[in-house]
Amino acid sequence: MSLWHKIETAPASAAWFSWKCRFGDALPLVQAWFLKPAKKRAETVPCPLTCGCIHRVLPDNRAVCGCGDCEDIVLEDTDAEAWMVNWSGLGNRVREAFDLEHKAMRPTANKVWQVGSFGGDALQIIMVVQPDRIGFNEAIAQLVARTTKRFVVLTPTATHHDMESRELLATKKAGLHALESHLTILPSGRVVAKTTAGELLSTYLPTIETSIEDAAAMRMFAMRKKLRIAGKNHKAPHNDVFDLVVMEGRSQEYVAREFECSPGLISKRVDEIEIIMDLKLDRMKTLAQRTKDMDSTVKGDKTGKQRRGRLPSDSHDASSDEGEESDDQED
Repeated sequence: MSLWHKIETAPASAAWFSWKCRFGDALPLVQAWFLKPAKKRAETVPCPLTCGCIHRVLPDNRAVCGCGDCEDIVLEDTDAEAWMVNWSGLGNRVREAFDLEHKAMRPTANKVWQVGSFGGDALQIIMVVQPDRIGFNEAIAQLVARTTKRFVVLTPTATHHDMESRELLATKKAGLHALESHLTILPSGRVVAKTTAGELLSTYLPTIETSIEDAAAMRMFAMRKKLRIAGKNHKAPHNDVFDLVVMEGRSQEYVAREFECSPGLISKRVDEIEIIMDLKLDRMKTLAQRTKDMDSTVKGDKTGKQRRGRLPSDSHDASSDEGEESDDQED
């Protein structure tokens, strides 16, 4: 039985003699963070012959077996002291080893608890410790039913991880990793990671959903037709102002110089563009690159020089432009 499996199947509380039997020479490695005194005497200890018998502890520190076949065990003074599992201590060592963010909760009755988080609060790191497969699958089922955020399960070993638990975790796009594969307990008792948290957990971070952004960009792309129609015979046509201000990120002062008109006229054009597009200027700028990609796909990329070739006076009636600018400035 591996050290991590011994941790996974540990009882909630046992005599010090029982812990010595369970962990053997490895007991000093885990004592400081995995066990804590229960401040009472244990009533029973297991038979050291692993025959399955349970010995009752007497006041004189003898442990006697009721079957009559096993010899009494003479305990040292400390052997009858009860020690209990410190699940929080285990969680703390795991969080420190992976350098997780300290967002944790206490273990619940079924030994399922959050030991930390990764990527801000984007990914919860949940510890699940169960001694058998039935308990493990029940714990995973409850976790999947109750947890709304993205999460990854850490468990001492993958012994109980079967088809049922895999299917349950898949519904949440959750991962599971065994500590025995990624952590090492040093002779000093320190727990260190073989794999960084980034290497282990980054693939589970929720991705930024782009569907809403793509839909907004598609709508803005489609609305360009209205811009081409709106004021096409006026000075500083809406579509050309849109190209410079939104698509190229030019300042309104720059655009005014390009059209040799007042900044007030460009400000008015921007207001009109916002009404036509039903989008604020800052929002349109955030969608600009997506719209460029769509424009490139449909028509091929257009340079700023090509766009400006359609600008001011060649295609406009001079008298009409002068009148428009005059009206705009008055507004």
